[in-house]
Amino acid sequence: MLAVFADLYAQTSLSVAALRPRSYRRIATDLGLSPSAAGMLSDLVRGRYDHISAEHLCDLRRRLDLPVPPLPVPARPCPTCGIVHGDGLDCHGQPGDVTIIPPGARIIPPSPRKRPPYKRPTWAMVRALQAEIDRLQTELDQRPSGQAGTWQE
Repeated sequence: MLAVFADLYAQTSLSVAALRPRSYRRIATDLGLSPSAAGMLSDLVRGRYDHISAEHLCDLRRRLDLPVPPLPVPARPCPTCGIVHGDGLDCHGQPGDVTIIPPGARIIPPSPRKRPPYKRPTWAMVRALQAEIDRLQTELDQRPSGQAGTWQE
């Protein structure tokens, strides 16, 4: 992350150095920082950036009216394919386009699958079913009493 922000650290240090005739403690209080931030300002001007976080740098740039870049958002890659689909999401190896999701975007899940419309039985189907029931009933009525049929017949 330090390499990404190296240019920003250098620009910020030049802006702070331009205010230098005053003490770092005075510069810190004028910028609305606590007086203990004087050490951070001193380190920034002297090129010791290793302990200054990107958040502190962006806050200082805001106070100096310098443009603030968006901070990178850490995201875990997909364990299956290694591409970032979203933080902690897994594609399970399914093919498809990878969608890059900007930070803070609202993700709307797809709507559930619609069921096919209910198809009511037509009168022809009802008549065919009734004819089959009548046929089976007459077949059972024609058997001599005491002989029950089985389903396998």
